[in-house]
Order: sequence, then structure tokens, then C-alpha cells
Amino acid sequence: MTAIDNMRIMGARMSAILGLSSFPVGIRFLTRKEEIKGALALDKHRYCQALMRARHGQNVVLDAEGISCPAAARAFGFRPLPEPLRTGKGLVGFGIVSEEKVAEEMFEKMPHLKMEAIEQIHKFHEFKNHTRGLLQNNFESQLPFHARQAYM
Repeated sequence: MTAIDNMRIMGARMSAILGLSSFPVGIRFLTRKEEIKGALALDKHRYCQALMRARHGQNVVLDAEGISCPAAARAFGFRPLPEPLRTGKGLVGFGIVSEEKVAEEMFEKMPHLKMEAIEQIHKFHEFKNHTRGLLQNNFESQLPFHARQAYM
């Protein structure tokens, strides 16, 4: 059985176990900009919006210029947090937390990639066309061990 066949089987099992009503989404972290045939380059999108598009069948790419969520932009190493978020004032202002220190600590402990570690995030719903890229991408070495196991 090939790695791609195995990924398809795991995707089908995951869908059945979780009772998913749509396709599992594949994610590729690209360390250089590439033209991805058939992929829509998104502009002014939050990461979660891009995931929803992929979940409903779209093949999309998000990069530093196209991502609009500052926390996600930091998490993926596209740019630093803006001062109001880094200090916690922004989340207090939005009513998400009541104390700046809580928000500041939350962002300090938030997992994130090194700045400029990746150039693009490719999101897709069709594992058969892109699984090989997941297996060969040098980004996988930055993933936690349990996440790397999912790609093997």
C-alpha cells in the first residue's frame, strides 16, 4: 500500500469516527512561494475562513500578504503581533479577557513558527493530489512528534 492510499484510508476512517459532514482538510506549509495549479490565492482572509473554504471543496493558498488575522499571522511566522495584542490591551478592549496580564501570557505561550519559516499555507480537501507534498516537505521536522506520525 502506498503512502497516498494509506492517507486516503486514514481520512475515510477519521471522517467515519468523527461523523464529519464534509471532507477532511489537507494543509501544506510551503517554505517558498510556488504557483499551485488550480489554487485560489486569498486576500484579506482569516486562517479559519481559508479552512472553511477548503472544507467546502476549494483549493486555496494563504500567505503573509493575504492573512488578515494578526494572531494567526504570528502563529505562522508571517509577522510579529501588533503591540495591542502583544501587551494584552487589545483582548481586554474586545472583551475576550478581563486582565491584560492574562492576554499577554496567553500570547507568550501561544505555539508559533519561527519568523519567515514558511511562505505560504496551502489548504485543500482532496488528499489524493497533494499528499506527496506533505510527506516530502521539509517543514514536517518542525511538527510535534505526534503530528509527524500522522504523515508517515
